[in-house]
Amino acid sequence: QILVVAQSGNVSQTLPLYVTVQGDRNAVDLQTIYAEGEAQEAIAGEIYTYTLLARNISANTASSVTLTDPAAVTTHVSLVSNAGCAQNGGVLSCDAGVISGMTESNGIEVSWQVAADSPDGAIVMHMAEASNEGTSETSLIDNEDEHQVRIRRLSDLSVLTGDITVI
Repeated sequence: QILVVAQSGNVSQTLPLYVTVQGDRNAVDLQTIYAEGEAQEAIAGEIYTYTLLARNISANTASSVTLTDPAAVTTHVSLVSNAGCAQNGGVLSCDAGVISGMTESNGIEVSWQVAADSPDGAIVMHMAEASNEGTSETSLIDNEDEHQVRIRRLSDLSVLTGDITVI
């Protein structure tokens, strides 16, 4: 890690610059991404969906790429649709297949049912990670990504309509 200092007038900002030295010429570098525009809030009792992506930012092909998301261990959500992923021991595991160099996987759409009795403001933290089998990884720093969903409760009140009698 190299620290770069940018300065303009009296304001300065220190930014980290990560340099990767590739020791294995066949190594790959995977990133995990939640597609932009994903839901930040979900209503108790309803379903929310997000899309997981794995990106290979190396020139080499990554094979047997897997995306995992341990959010299944929370009591606030249960898996509804998993686009062919498997759930084992509370961890969602999705096969992203082979990803050529400098490309990303097809999106894997996952849907979760929020428990109707979830408290207002509860947080469901999704922490996906990309990995591949059989090929060394250049940098693990960007293999994880997180997506936070805040649960909101709607009022349990209902409005009844009917005849009004004035006394």
